[in-house]
Amino acid sequence: MKLGKCVGHSSAVLCLDWSTDSQYLRSNSDNFELIYWNPSTLKQIVNAAMCRDVEWDSCNCILEYGVAGVWSETVQALSVDCTHSSGSRVLAVGDDGGKVKLFSYPAMSLKSLCHSYNGHSNHVSTVRFMHDDSRLISAGGRDASVLQWIVI
Repeated sequence: MKLGKCVGHSSAVLCLDWSTDSQYLRSNSDNFELIYWNPSTLKQIVNAAMCRDVEWDSCNCILEYGVAGVWSETVQALSVDCTHSSGSRVLAVGDDGGKVKLFSYPAMSLKSLCHSYNGHSNHVSTVRFMHDDSRLISAGGRDASVLQWIVI
């Protein structure tokens, strides 16, 4: 049953995240918009600073405060996928070059340091931690592979 619709993006919505208390929603679009929402009213939260310290249940949005440090001159915004561990200590990023990168979360400093791993021959379409954070799963785009990484 459809309850309503959040209207505000000027382009296609790529990803969204819920806050741990389900009081907030955030979404990214393919033209680099980050919008925060009140899901009970379906209205946009105009003052984004109100959501800066919200604890998020997931980290699917590639454009948000906690992942600002993953960007560099060579990374294109639409070519990455990210997720954080359930303990919110590690941020995993898959990129267009086939690399899986692990950052400390949040990665807010410009050009944050990371551990970089090769495995895919090209674009990493998604990365997700297992329920206990012991492993990371990455899925490739054109190489059609699914890799399992042990998190140490």
